[in-house]
Amino acid sequence: MSFDKITHFIFGLSFICALLTVIAISAQAEEKSLPQPVAHVTETINPVHDLIRKQLKAIKARDADRAYALTTNNFHEKFDTADEFLSHLRFEVRTIYNHGDYKFLGQHNSQKGLVQKIEMEDSDGDPITVIYRLKQQDNGEWLIDSFAALTLDAESI
Repeated sequence: MSFDKITHFIFGLSFICALLTVIAISAQAEEKSLPQPVAHVTETINPVHDLIRKQLKAIKARDADRAYALTTNNFHEKFDTADEFLSHLRFEVRTIYNHGDYKFLGQHNSQKGLVQKIEMEDSDGDPITVIYRLKQQDNGEWLIDSFAALTLDAESI
């Protein structure tokens, strides 16, 4: 190969590399500009999860009436008013009252309704397990019948 052919070969190869780089960069730019799918749109709607999300949102907003309205009559026997319920959460079940992120875990049917397990972050960011028991009403609507936050208060051994 003569010097001219080598020079032309190098320039041609450089041009091809530059062209491939431009194509790759524009493909990345197009990919970034496309709308990204939203995770909750693709999830199957679970009425039990939706109910618990609504109550946790109401608790976070300190909306006692809305949170209390999502509970059964049996639950109302424990707390006469919505304010009494929210006060109980504030002083006795602070994990739920001041909850952080949470995710739904296992779910199963029991003789007394449906049991939903949730992992929730407490105010320190530590994971806590919360168990909800829900009952389906005669009209098909699900309501929260009880819940319990399972915490580990003991020191490590």
